[in-house]
Amino acid sequence: MTALPDIPFEDLGNSGWDKLLHRHRDRAQELIRQGRKLVHPMPLQALDGLSRRWAQKCDHHHYATITRMAKNMPSGLWFMNFCYEWGCTTRVGLDANSGKPIMLRSLDWPFDGIGRTVVMAKKNGQTATPYFAATWPGYTGVITGMKPKRFAIAINQAPLSAPIQFLVANWSIARGRVWRSRSITPGHLVEKVFEETEDFDEAKRRLCETPIALPVIFSLVGVKPGECCVIERMEHSFRLRNGDAVAANHWESYSQRATARGADSPGRATCLASTPLPPEKTFSWAIPPVLNGDTRLAAEISPAESTFHLRGYEKDGPATKDFDLAEHMSDTRSRVAQKI
Repeated sequence: MTALPDIPFEDLGNSGWDKLLHRHRDRAQELIRQGRKLVHPMPLQALDGLSRRWAQKCDHHHYATITRMAKNMPSGLWFMNFCYEWGCTTRVGLDANSGKPIMLRSLDWPFDGIGRTVVMAKKNGQTATPYFAATWPGYTGVITGMKPKRFAIAINQAPLSAPIQFLVANWSIARGRVWRSRSITPGHLVEKVFEETEDFDEAKRRLCETPIALPVIFSLVGVKPGECCVIERMEHSFRLRNGDAVAANHWESYSQRATARGADSPGRATCLASTPLPPEKTFSWAIPPVLNGDTRLAAEISPAESTFHLRGYEKDGPATKDFDLAEHMSDTRSRVAQKI
């Protein structure tokens, strides 16, 4: 039986996301190869061009970075930075033992390679406290991340607005609204919050109030008992659920007609809501329907304890060894001490 690979850890320091691509170009190329199995190269090239022009029109803060990264890479990297076509299930609540906030989070996407190519990145940002993100080489936003002793944030894709009965037409209408918008995308808003914010309340305010290019669901936990919430977002409005809460890919607070993303969104939410906090053991909550053939990542995060457990999945099961941030940082400190 082949041993599962480790999840790489990269300390980017003050460098940009292009440093991660430079170190793991093979992983980025693998993602693009797998993406071309879902989207034919010709339409993918067209989507790449639309994404690039949209970023230029918006004067996107990562336009120059993505331009550098896309050089000498197959088409697909631009679109990868601005597409959100996944399902997720996220639970926020209080650890019954410590009384501190905890986040459980899975990401589903019928896209081979996402689980086995994930990287844990550390980045300094613009504040005193660095942050950690479960990410991929070539991507510039943050989908799942933690700033130790401060907060953690995860993104769930919002349901697809359904003004008419045809799914493809509704997707086209929604995508057209994005192309016409000049607001920031959710993943890049989360990145800016990690880069620029030290305080839970300020992070919450920015996630609630910043205009965004498309609807999304944010989950946010801090370090104190009252710092747990799910934020359901439209482009210019929000609905807030404080305390113990679960987010999947359907609205709980908005009443508008919409189609849930992913498989069995209500079932996933119900399943995760019944999970004890803390879980009986690491990833014991990753069971059907939360765990399914599209699951690519699972994470357990506690900013108060500075813990971040991560596991990659592919459609046939676990694709990586479990990554334990605290254990990794302890080993790193030990190796440095031995050298001294």
